[in-house]
Amino acid sequence: PPGVNATLEAKAGTIIPGIRERLALHRTAPTCNSCHSVIDPLGFALEHYDSLGRWRSTYVNGEPIDDALKLANGESIAGPEGLRAYLRDNQQQFYRTLITKLLAYALGRGELASDRELTSQMMTHAADGAGGGMIPVGVQASGCSIGLGWSIRRSGRLKPELQQLHT
Repeated sequence: PPGVNATLEAKAGTIIPGIRERLALHRTAPTCNSCHSVIDPLGFALEHYDSLGRWRSTYVNGEPIDDALKLANGESIAGPEGLRAYLRDNQQQFYRTLITKLLAYALGRGELASDRELTSQMMTHAADGAGGGMIPVGVQASGCSIGLGWSIRRSGRLKPELQQLHT
């Protein structure tokens, strides 16, 4: 949200806390906690990867990486394999979240009630392995055939960034 300090920098002269401690401090602000209490734990499962995607066993300061986490529902997960298993077990929720976020990005707005049919068809494509198991291909197949047509009918024109997808 606007006006939020997202740098997580330590104040001069203080001991720099680890990422978990910095994020916990960040979550003390109610506007930050509403999202970070959900997204931070999932990120901990990927802590072994640095900012370039390289595997690491310790942080720069030599502290060992702790990739264990507990979700808001109480479920425990450890590392990338644990996250993969969790996402596999909750595949429909994962597909729905991914599809609604991609749709919002593509259409330049949030989800509307009138998008439910499109979202449902995109979920079907994702679930049945449309596109050879590649979700974006299945999403593009259903989204371009239906969603972009809706976008054109609603606005009378296609957004420039969507024109290349529609051709």
